[in-house]
Amino acid sequence: MQCADTFSNPKTTIILIHVIIIERSSPLDIDNENSYNKAEKTLKSLENKIRKMHPSTFGEIIQARHAGAAILEMVKINKPRLLILGANKKENENFDIGENAQFVLKNNICPTILYKDPNF
Repeated sequence: MQCADTFSNPKTTIILIHVIIIERSSPLDIDNENSYNKAEKTLKSLENKIRKMHPSTFGEIIQARHAGAAILEMVKINKPRLLILGANKKENENFDIGENAQFVLKNNICPTILYKDPNF
């Protein structure tokens, strides 16, 4: 959130994306209620916090086989001036940007910042 404030102004539209990964053994349009509810809760919390400074904030939930490809598709559609890609600490507490972030950074067509929130 702080990172978005640093690189934007109150008129900036902010799109939050949560990708639900669907295994190849399942249909892409499968109804995964647990994952969807978790994504919805996360996005609503972030939207409420960010909307105080940026009224034009909304979240998108996407189901995909590969998070990196889904993020790049959203970049292609929305044509942002900047992509802020969040990085999370893994369960073993070692920091690794992961294959999705590497894929996005390698293939993205717009300026990108990789941001790790110190609280996560």
